[in-house]
Amino acid sequence: MAALAEPCVLRVISDGGGVGSGFVIHPSGLAITNAHVVSGSGGGVAQLVDRHVRFDVIARGPSRDLALLKLQGTTDTASLHLGMSSDMALGAPVLAVGAPQGMFPVVTTGVLGGRSVPGTIAELLVPLQLIHGAPTLRGSSGCPLLDIHGRVIGIQSAKPGQELVMATAAEDEEGRLFDRDLGRWRFQTEAFGLAIPVEDALRYLPAFVAPEWSTGLASGFTCEAGEGEGALVRSVAPGSPAERAGLRVGDLITLSFGQTVLSVVDLSASMLSEGASLLSVKRGGGEAFIKFTREPWARPGWPELASGLAWKAYPGLRHQLEDIDARDGADTGVVESVSLPDSYLGRDGFTLELLGWIDVPEDGRWTFELESDDGSQLYLRDKLVVDCDGLHSRRAVTGAVDLLAGPQPIRVLFFEAVGEEFLRMRWALEGGELRPVSTSDLRHREGVGW
Repeated sequence: MAALAEPCVLRVISDGGGVGSGFVIHPSGLAITNAHVVSGSGGGVAQLVDRHVRFDVIARGPSRDLALLKLQGTTDTASLHLGMSSDMALGAPVLAVGAPQGMFPVVTTGVLGGRSVPGTIAELLVPLQLIHGAPTLRGSSGCPLLDIHGRVIGIQSAKPGQELVMATAAEDEEGRLFDRDLGRWRFQTEAFGLAIPVEDALRYLPAFVAPEWSTGLASGFTCEAGEGEGALVRSVAPGSPAERAGLRVGDLITLSFGQTVLSVVDLSASMLSEGASLLSVKRGGGEAFIKFTREPWARPGWPELASGLAWKAYPGLRHQLEDIDARDGADTGVVESVSLPDSYLGRDGFTLELLGWIDVPEDGRWTFELESDDGSQLYLRDKLVVDCDGLHSRRAVTGAVDLLAGPQPIRVLFFEAVGEEFLRMRWALEGGELRPVSTSDLRHREGVGW
């Protein structure tokens, strides 16, 4: 298992000075690390067992401490398979492969010890985490936690424990160089490790890859992780290219554009390809082939839209944003701004989805801010731009994206657990002062949002 993992694991050195670990998840060179490893940086250097390559930071999700990287100049890189952690028993053996204290690669073993409850470490909000006993040190952040089959079941994120400062300096030149090069001046005491469940990565990474935003093409279906390999179709839009081609809810996609689909991330990466989609699906014990041409998601004429954003409310108490099913929607309506409908002020236990278009006045890089209590996220089509998710009091998070002038499709998700509730969005052209979005800049298609 370790031999299979080593070619896929990275030592990550960001241009901003952060260091940690990571691993490749797709042959095209897509890789995962922690968001805090590449915080404030657009790229850096990744060390593999046989070479060094530059990488670009594609996206960061701070609420899960996840970041997606793209290794430059790689098209057929060894990659790890993403498994599932939810069905693993406590006491099951696990293996971590990373670059602790700059030593690379290092393999350690332990067992799955438990699953934490959401909470905070220092000022960092920490959702549910896997508790494991594989020894890790500074520099292991972002390394994969593997099951006995070599599948990723978690991403190392933190290690609670007291740190000790090295008591004596090295006595000779060789010792001083050893300590300097490996950064071994500070060590952590032995404690359990915390890893992000791989299910969080499976939910987030498609929104990082964002094939519809990247290509401008819509297929009309969404997927979730299957119980094994493949991507399970969870919705098919009426009248969409996918529906007209015969794709059905419950189909398990195993092949896309000639590429094997092991997870929803593989499917999203394959949908970055141009041309007609050719899917192989498992259905009712048999196999079917679905071919269709994706359609551009055209921007509507501003006068043909209605004012405000369409909203849907979904019941249920939760501690983080998860996939929502439109069939569970209880209420619908229109709100004039990115805010809570009056009928939901003072209520607990619901998720809100806002859909519509925002009128961008000029080309440029735009900064968006979401401020919420509890969690919220802003999407442009399928691209996650602002991640303010999680169970927390009122807080603000920003994200930036390059936009062309004119209508752009936005989707805002918000959930309220208990206590106070608040939601607001502001924006600014890069370098400008954040301001509330004017109600005149928000419109929607009646009945559908987009």
